Amino acid sequence: MFSKSYFSQMLLPSNWSRKSEGTVRLHEHINIIEQCSKEVTESISSNLIIPYGTRPRERIHIIGSDLPKSSPIYIHFHGGYWQESIVTAENNLLIAKHLYNNNIKTIIVGYELCPTVTLSEIADNVEKALIICLEYAKTHETKGIFLSGHSAGGQIVAMLFKSFLPSLPVEDQSLFKKAFLLSGVFDLTAVQKSSLNDLLRLDETSALKESPLHQNLKASYCELVFVVAKYDSPKLIQQSEDMYLQTTKLGFKAEYIFLENTDHFDLIEGYNDEENVLTKLVVKYCTNK
Repeated sequence: MFSKSYFSQMLLPSNWSRKSEGTVRLHEHINIIEQCSKEVTESISSNLIIPYGTRPRERIHIIGSDLPKSSPIYIHFHGGYWQESIVTAENNLLIAKHLYNNNIKTIIVGYELCPTVTLSEIADNVEKALIICLEYAKTHETKGIFLSGHSAGGQIVAMLFKSFLPSLPVEDQSLFKKAFLLSGVFDLTAVQKSSLNDLLRLDETSALKESPLHQNLKASYCELVFVVAKYDSPKLIQQSEDMYLQTTKLGFKAEYIFLENTDHFDLIEGYNDEENVLTKLVVKYCTNK
């Protein structure tokens, strides 16, 4: 029988980075993204902040509101295992830097964390935020909506294919072009057995219910792009592989991209570099260039 510490060791990406070990890498990451996000805030003044709930983190950040009305929209959900308070929407604004330079609007969706809310409540609240994003996109006659989720954010995005996206009118569904799932957490049964569950408070039933890998997700117009980092948690790498195979069996059009010389945190830090593989891929797909 494996202990909580074993599952935590296997799940925490900071334990597998080749740059620094443990919390050192996490705090290095936070310092990097906070500085880069500050630069975005100072250089791109056309930002809108829209609350969608009553809690402080329940805010939508729209970066590039001065771009042409029809510009594609990239909607991102940050990671942090649904509980890490030092990961915020505000320090994920760096994602917008080179997207803005390519006429892509970026929306970063913040959300309240566990244990203040449950994972189920996060899902419900995120859907409220997406309704606002969708109406904004339709009003501005966007060319397309692109979803993105990193780590825990990958679970949030994947679960949208359970009922939210399939329940939309066809013309709204067709606006969603691709979903980038960046080292997502897709099987929460392992999380439930780890110390990460101390704040999530999942039991076996709820862990299965909140796991995209154990749900009958419904294929739609939106294609999936699974992105995995070589120096990431083996558990998360395996979950992306399993999720990729599962979704293709369910009829999704999906692709799997394995990035060398990259760790879990590089996936976000790389957005600050216009020559980064992921940055170039996102720009290519969003603009059809």
